[in-house]
Amino acid sequence: MSKESARLRLKTWICATVVVLSNVFGNFFMKRGMPSELPNPLAYITVLFQPWVSLGVLLLILWMLSRMALLSWADLSYVLPVTSIGYVLVALAGKVLLNEQITGKRWAGIVLIVAGVALVSGGSAPQSAPSKAAAAGANSGAGGLAAGTVEAAANSSTRGLAAGTVEAAANSSAGGLAAGTVAGGDV
Repeated sequence: MSKESARLRLKTWICATVVVLSNVFGNFFMKRGMPSELPNPLAYITVLFQPWVSLGVLLLILWMLSRMALLSWADLSYVLPVTSIGYVLVALAGKVLLNEQITGKRWAGIVLIVAGVALVSGGSAPQSAPSKAAAAGANSGAGGLAAGTVEAAANSSTRGLAAGTVEAAANSSAGGLAAGTVAGGDV
């Protein structure tokens, strides 16, 4: 395993751990702080200011941000099964910390989740293939330029003109510049 591959694997596991734990504890604290009944819609707003609920919401915000970061470099088909171990931990937290009853069917489902996680996490490196533009910029060498233009025509439902241009430039890891233009117009 190369040094870069090992670094990516470590980064992925750290971020996946943050995703799982922030999800588990965010949901736990929210459940702990929620009253058994909320009489009206305004009560849902006011309960956000309860300390346990606020902590849960903050942890769930951390969960979403760390999940977005993880999905930015790792394959979806890897991230979702690996982070689903959180379902197991939520069940255990509910059982141990909230005295919830867990049926045999639920435990069987938990065992299946653990088996699936073991199968998925033992596979290849969890990295998405780089985009074509980034690969072109990286292959062009330091300071190289890779440019691509795609022109597309779109027919809008009102037969009007649908046109737009998006230009993007990003530095690749090799220092090359990848640029692309997309333009669309009415057919």
